[in-house]
Amino acid sequence: MKFCIMHVKKLTAAVLAAAACMSTGAFAEVRYKGLGVGGYFLHQFPLTNYADYAKQSLGGGLTGEYTFALDRPYDFGLSLRVDGSHVIPKKDTALDKENNIGATGGIWLRAPFRLWNLELAFQPEIAYGVVVRMADGRADGTYVDQQLVVTPGFRFVPFPETLRPLEIEAAPLFSLAFENHRHQLGQAGYRIAAVWHFGMRDTSPKQIVPAAGLQVIGSDLTPDGDNKNETVAFVPTVEKISKNVESWKIDITDPKGNLFRSYTGTGKLPKEVVWDGRSETGEKVYSRNVYTATLTVVPAAKDRERTGCDSVQAAADVMTGILLQEIIPDHEWKMVINTIYFDPDKATFDNLSDVQRKDTIETLDAVVEKIHEHPDAAVVIEGYANNVSNTEAENVNELIPISQARADVILEELAKRGIDRSIMSSAGLGGAKPLAEWNDRANWWKNRRVEFVLKK
Repeated sequence: MKFCIMHVKKLTAAVLAAAACMSTGAFAEVRYKGLGVGGYFLHQFPLTNYADYAKQSLGGGLTGEYTFALDRPYDFGLSLRVDGSHVIPKKDTALDKENNIGATGGIWLRAPFRLWNLELAFQPEIAYGVVVRMADGRADGTYVDQQLVVTPGFRFVPFPETLRPLEIEAAPLFSLAFENHRHQLGQAGYRIAAVWHFGMRDTSPKQIVPAAGLQVIGSDLTPDGDNKNETVAFVPTVEKISKNVESWKIDITDPKGNLFRSYTGTGKLPKEVVWDGRSETGEKVYSRNVYTATLTVVPAAKDRERTGCDSVQAAADVMTGILLQEIIPDHEWKMVINTIYFDPDKATFDNLSDVQRKDTIETLDAVVEKIHEHPDAAVVIEGYANNVSNTEAENVNELIPISQARADVILEELAKRGIDRSIMSSAGLGGAKPLAEWNDRANWWKNRRVEFVLKK
């Protein structure tokens, strides 16, 4: 018996060593925790002196197992099996028939892996218990024996998407029974099982996804020298990477997506970046427009390798207020506005989008507030248009008339909001005084505007 136990220990050690040699990089995502139940079919062939009177045995049983979810690459578990089998005896032996009922408790180690896109697991198990033998013939009687069962089992998931908790097991089976301490009965065979698991554990690799953030402190940016809302501050942040980054930049684009201003740096992110509302060349933002700031962070090399992410971005919008430019100190001011929208080639508001209608109403209301701040000033409403063909004919025949009509409509809108008509006048100036050159198409949007000139 000691000889057999020694060989069983060697076999068990070999099985566990084979599991330990499997590459962790190949482990699958199918992992279980908690209870599992199933049933199985047994087919065994006798070894040692058992082969003298038995050909084979067929049977089946029920199993319950409990998985303790460990960290990769292995799981550990316990099993309880109850089975029955019928022994087919040889002719002319002491045995006419035999039926066995057995119960074992086992311990196993599970190593899941993927092969040819299949979800598999190597699950070697050692079980120990009892078997009750009920024999007829000259060897008549009921015997209770101890038994040791070793199964270097393999499992696979047959339907990964629809029945993922179900596993099929194909296991070589080796058993050794100690019959009343008189002699040993060995068998070898296989077990086919189906096990349903009630709990799954998500062990798929969790990708580290770094993130960037950009907060804007301040609103209604108006760098017009009145010491109100002259600047905004950008507060850049990053998550899941080091604050010491390889590089960072904040690009500010105008309402048409053109680059307006950039801030760049390396190393640690700044606590804040203050923007004075000016471009690289000193040009100021336009009233009642949205400028977009985009933060781009390139993580340090170790973070790029760890996360697989070359850069992260975040964006935030800055809404400008109404800039009141001082032309003559205490006597003349000007507001340049391009967010009063009209129907194409008309001086009406009938077919505006909801966003355009909302922007137009809010802009007119804001202009009225600025005018009320200078109650003694006369207001000149000047309409301008973009000369697409760059010809005098377009300017005289189209642009001046439409810009005059729109200036007149704006005058009426201001009157509806309480501005006295007697202090207002309007002028359609067409393509005069362009803010962007004709060949600078990216900035044509600046030429289509309304200027409100306040004079005392």
